Amino acid sequence: MKKIIMVFVLTMVLAGCTVGSSIEQQLADTMNAMNGAEQDYRDAQAELTSLEQSEQQLFNETMKLTQQQQEELTVQVVGLEESLDKRLEKLEQEEASITKAKASSEDLDTILEKADEQVKSDIEKLQTTIGERYESHAEFIISYKELTSLQRQLYEMLGAEGTQLTELTKQVDEVNVQNETVQLNITRFNDLTEQVNHLKDDVFASLQQGE
Repeated sequence: MKKIIMVFVLTMVLAGCTVGSSIEQQLADTMNAMNGAEQDYRDAQAELTSLEQSEQQLFNETMKLTQQQQEELTVQVVGLEESLDKRLEKLEQEEASITKAKASSEDLDTILEKADEQVKSDIEKLQTTIGERYESHAEFIISYKELTSLQRQLYEMLGAEGTQLTELTKQVDEVNVQNETVQLNITRFNDLTEQVNHLKDDVFASLQQGE
């Protein structure tokens, strides 16, 4: 089973931004609100990564046990399932945080209504990319939940007496295939995060030049 490592990056802090115009102030407030709303997401990600790493290690240790070590095997499987449940709790925390941030991003509609044509198109691009970023995260959540479902099935097979190696191998393959989908979603989310940060910087640069 491939180790799952989250590498989400968020750098929306508006350091060094000189807020002058009303539009600039409103945009700064909105971006800061989004950034603040995502704090729980960042905290959850750190804890999720730690859980994934320790769970991977426990899984590797469990795979070395045989059916003759049933009592020890059962204890290990319980540990794996408990870790998986904790990961799902962190995933819910992360999802709630992103949902809150998405709600904050809706203030961009009001900002667009007041923006002049000089920066309106840039703000529209920023808004579109922010929307795509949140859609990407929703796709990640779906794929990650599917991954944990397959992993739970794998853990149950590990703890069941009489499970054949061929059955385990097939389930591990399914887990790894789904993990590839998760990794692709993570990559897309990270790429969109970088795009949002670049577009955000461009918009503030344009606003400051127009002062």
